Amino acid sequence: MKGGIFLVEDDLDVLEYYRFLLTVEGYDIWGADTDGEAAISRFQAAEQLPDAVILDHRLPGCNGDTVAMKLLERDPDVCIIYLTADDAGIQMAKEIGIQRLKRKPCDNERLIRNLREGIGERHRKLARRS
Repeated sequence: MKGGIFLVEDDLDVLEYYRFLLTVEGYDIWGADTDGEAAISRFQAAEQLPDAVILDHRLPGCNGDTVAMKLLERDPDVCIIYLTADDAGIQMAKEIGIQRLKRKPCDNERLIRNLREGIGERHRKLARRS
């Protein structure tokens, strides 16, 4: 497998599409949530963390920016790919420090390339600390 991915997306059709796409590409789906608070709880309770998170901006429970901040507190090296359809989401993600921002709808090839690059960067950071 190429890495564990956590999906956080409130649109079930989009969530299932990402699950299918990423599985076909060889990624392991670590987990999936449709609610921001549930995503935070799952991530906080996990013994083993995913390599990357595909995170929607607008979520029930709490928005993606809140989810991102909590995830980064637990694992500052996790690759977050932040997906949004509006400018406010992009601005919030930039303020948090998220580097991988994508506008919805996101091109599959760009999404996969960003995952590959982000996971590679995460692994290099972790290796330097070892």
